[in-house]
Amino acid sequence: MTYSALLNDILTPALLSASKENQAPNPPSQKGPHSWTLEQKTKLLELIVDYTQRGHATDNSNLKRDAWAAVTKDLNATFDISLDLQQLQNQKAEIRKVYQDFKFLREQSGFGWNKDLATPTADPKTWDELCSAHPKQHFNKLKGKSFSLRLVQPS
Repeated sequence: MTYSALLNDILTPALLSASKENQAPNPPSQKGPHSWTLEQKTKLLELIVDYTQRGHATDNSNLKRDAWAAVTKDLNATFDISLDLQQLQNQKAEIRKVYQDFKFLREQSGFGWNKDLATPTADPKTWDELCSAHPKQHFNKLKGKSFSLRLVQPS
């Protein structure tokens, strides 16, 4: 399966825009938020994987500084845009956060996983209890949304 097909399954505007409501204003030296397209997100992840496979990864699953510079240059050239390193790292962090939230839900007692719909399942009481126990996580926004865990856990 291609990255584009995987990302089409997992990256929905509702999921990735959820964190924007609590953003502080940007300092003058930083660029504002960028509205990422599916193609840009796909290319970002492809470039990260590519540079990781070339040996440019750090011990904590990040990229080395030179690789981030190359990813930034490659992504900007591909789409004729002008994103900075921080914007790329922020987008990677957003994708990772959504993945981790879905993985957490999948592993919770009382939750199942619908493979066909790629979504966590639980009865309404279990959802309510989890959302009450973790109010800052906003798990209720993920209810009924799909996310293919195959992106990092191939079947």
